[in-house]
Amino acid sequence: MKFYPALIRTFVISIAIAGFFCPRSLAATDDLADLKALVAKLQSEVETLKAEKDTLKKENQALRRIIAERQEQSVAPAERPVTVPASVQTPATQQKTSGYWITTSSGVRHNSSCRYYLNSKGRGCGPTEGRACKLCGG
Repeated sequence: MKFYPALIRTFVISIAIAGFFCPRSLAATDDLADLKALVAKLQSEVETLKAEKDTLKKENQALRRIIAERQEQSVAPAERPVTVPASVQTPATQQKTSGYWITTSSGVRHNSSCRYYLNSKGRGCGPTEGRACKLCGG
């Protein structure tokens, strides 16, 4: 019985030794050459990408300069008064056109001293339009 464990131990050691000296090491050499070629290819691609990045960076800077120059050279267009139809005007612009405000839900007219002037849902109106407010006299 003592013979079998020694035989097994010797067999395992011989397989381990054979594993180190088998022709598989030749395949590893081929793999190493392939890896070196792949590394060289990747390094050349990195260099190409760096060159493209530098080119794009310079182009981007040139475009930014052109945009900045155009913005500096642009002159504000001459301001001309824009007329807005009364239906589109906000209460503040309607106040400039008339001194009266009519509440659309009730039809009551308010003057500029009234607390409801521009504070209710309505529109600018004339001095005779609608019913006069009891507080301000419209």
